Amino acid sequence: MRRYIADLHFDHESMNTRMHDALNTVQAAFTQLAGTSPWLFLLSLAERGAALTAQIAMSVLVWFAAKRGGKCFLLFPLAILFHFLLDAVAVICSPYLANTALVEGIIWVMAIGIAFVSLTVWRNMFTSPGK
Repeated sequence: MRRYIADLHFDHESMNTRMHDALNTVQAAFTQLAGTSPWLFLLSLAERGAALTAQIAMSVLVWFAAKRGGKCFLLFPLAILFHFLLDAVAVICSPYLANTALVEGIIWVMAIGIAFVSLTVWRNMFTSPGK
């Protein structure tokens, strides 16, 4: 029984230490969040806009690949390639470019390019025979 009580005491101290460490981690996260520049939050909204634009454009490519099949099936791997490149550029550029706005600008240029390709495919598919 004494050993059990001693174990409880040890676990209690260990738990206090872990709780203190967790509390310090949460406090550090809140401090960092409070020190973040407001424009960075607006930039994250712009990033979501670029992601949504690219996602819709790639979905159009996949839709035509599934709908038409045949040679149009190559639009499916094209959409996968676009998705890979968009993610790769975001991951690769982030550590090397200190300016977050520049990285987001690159993402927007890519998203607009993907949307342009998707729009071109959409126009060609609806004006060509075999709808």
